[in-house]
Amino acid sequence: MMESLKQIRELCKKNVQIISRIEQTKYITTFSYQFSWSPSTGPLPVLDPSVRDQPIKIPLQDFLNKWTLKPDFASALQSVPNDPTVVWEVGAWSDMRSLHQRVTQAVSFWEQMGATGDRAKQTLSVYRSNLSVLQKALYDTEEDTVSERSQLSAYKKKAQQLATQFNEVIVHARGPLSIPTSPDFHGSKTVGEAQAKQLVEWFGSGWQLLYRVSEDGEHPQIFHELCDGKGPTLTIGVWTKTFYAGTELVQRQRVLGGYTRISWRTQPRQEVVNDDESCLFAIDEDDTEGQLQSALFTAAESRRRCHTGPIMSTDGPGWGREYVDFSMESEQMPALFFLQEPKVDRRVDRRISSQRGRTSVGLFYQNNISSAYVKVTPENHPGIDGCLSRWPEWPIDVEVYGRVTTAPPVRTRERENEPASSASAASSSGRTRGKAA
Repeated sequence: MMESLKQIRELCKKNVQIISRIEQTKYITTFSYQFSWSPSTGPLPVLDPSVRDQPIKIPLQDFLNKWTLKPDFASALQSVPNDPTVVWEVGAWSDMRSLHQRVTQAVSFWEQMGATGDRAKQTLSVYRSNLSVLQKALYDTEEDTVSERSQLSAYKKKAQQLATQFNEVIVHARGPLSIPTSPDFHGSKTVGEAQAKQLVEWFGSGWQLLYRVSEDGEHPQIFHELCDGKGPTLTIGVWTKTFYAGTELVQRQRVLGGYTRISWRTQPRQEVVNDDESCLFAIDEDDTEGQLQSALFTAAESRRRCHTGPIMSTDGPGWGREYVDFSMESEQMPALFFLQEPKVDRRVDRRISSQRGRTSVGLFYQNNISSAYVKVTPENHPGIDGCLSRWPEWPIDVEVYGRVTTAPPVRTRERENEPASSASAASSSGRTRGKAA
């Protein structure tokens, strides 16, 4: 009988060690994967897959708060009749540690008092069996808490295999596919080729233009008419500046914007919707050689100091809470400010030159789609005026794209050659866009 007690104590000790290892983990990193299909631009147009991964960081406590013992393990636990010492029920993670504490106390009691007879033998047998079941459950949980590695390469290979099989069947059956190429970012009237390539690297291909400020008008109602219910979407603002480098006239471009997988919707009360896949991005051309400097900042990484997702309202597209402070932790992070009204935060006001007479800096006026982002990083905190003077305050255009998940639709409007001259005119023109999923 003493040998059985020793085995139970060793099982219990081993299980507590596994529990401690699990609880020492701070975060669990997982990945989500997005697949898109678009026509290839080669001599034989066929479907070309694109796959991208998005890391998701989950605090361990969030995982443990939702943890439950899987049914297979729960059903394997046996009960001991008339045993008030240990109740073999695990409803939450906290029950796991407390149950093992009660088992340890019971073992100590039996060692002191002595455990004899068939009933004691049967009880200890159930204890050993249940502890072995819980040990398997703990190993299973520990495996779930190990941060996984990105399987992007494997998914890309699998997607390419499926695409090859599909394309071969279609080509042999009907000849090369005749599919119109999607406008994607390359159909933008403002985004440069290099910037468009960077956007495709981040977000994949297969994007269709839903809304363009310069053509459709700045009124938020127009934005919602054309973009509501069509997520995922990319909102892109474009700035340009022209200056002399010696005797040569040079033009540089900046692209700033945001992504969300959640569809936009119109609602009277403003609401920030959590979206771990949401992100803000910046693509700059430097003044000297025009090389790209880019940064992608996700909601999952910025929850403490930046956006948590898109803002649903009757206004234009926006991300985040009311104010994002200058004290950013990452030099690669675009500091983007989103305020509802032109007002001054005292922390910002101290950094603005009184000679400029500005009452606000880095604002995103949601009731005016044309206004957008100002990028500020820790390296140029003192030079807010320099940042504003270097780039125009407002973008030359803002575009919103929707993800295409079927054959690329065609962007249409009723008055193709007549751009909107006002918000009311654009609103009454009955504009439509191809449907994005």
